[in-house]
Amino acid sequence: MDLSHNEEQNIYIVTVEGALAGSEILKLRPYVTKLIEAGTPKAIILNLQDTIKIDSAGLGAITNIFQITRQREIGFALIEPDAHINQTLADTLLGSVIPTHKTKEEALVFLEV
Repeated sequence: MDLSHNEEQNIYIVTVEGALAGSEILKLRPYVTKLIEAGTPKAIILNLQDTIKIDSAGLGAITNIFQITRQREIGFALIEPDAHINQTLADTLLGSVIPTHKTKEEALVFLEV
């Protein structure tokens, strides 16, 4: 899994490339935590467009980041998940808890930023 990010108006968009699964997920939480600790962003958006797989560990990592952002009153959303990831989120009911959007623009409107 490769992680990268860009910042737009104090919103960090983190791109996840590859599998959000297994031991690879151990990279995600520290990566996002560093971004949060570097300053107080308005929101964190995880771009899943290039994410090819997700397992229970990946779902746990996303849930954990969601909890961290809520505790700090930082917006959070997922964008551009493929059909398989969308179905996994729906099957686990996380899709009804964690905001998920087709595009960055939709997420920004939802986050009101």
